[in-house]
Amino acid sequence: MPLQHRVGNGYVYCREYLCQDEASAVLLDSLDGKTRGEPSTARVSTGMRRFAWAKNCVALGLASGCLEPLDSTAIHVVQSAMTRPLRYLPEWDFEPRLPEEFDHQSPLEFKRVSDFVILHCKIGQWRDSEL
Repeated sequence: MPLQHRVGNGYVYCREYLCQDEASAVLLDSLDGKTRGEPSTARVSTGMRRFAWAKNCVALGLASGCLEPLDSTAIHVVQSAMTRPLRYLPEWDFEPRLPEEFDHQSPLEFKRVSDFVILHCKIGQWRDSEL
């Protein structure tokens, strides 16, 4: 990821197929130029909140759930979560059914994104690792 003062790099792997040292070596071998430090790890837990809308707070993006650690789907989920309530606010005047409808639609959106990720991986048919 190009940032203002550096380029951020990462390597997503599954501990069932690759240990941390091996993953670090793969990442470091793929970089051009000098590194600014040793690789660090971040564990990813998948799943979603049962209720994304609680009182006057709406969980967006990774606060609402995580399907996979790549940014593209997270950006879509944030945008979708922001635009869905806007369709109803002028009509519903903050009625209680707005949070209920939002919480009903959120798992459906995660399912659509999950289906997309599965399809992307299946069609890609990468064969460079066991995973």
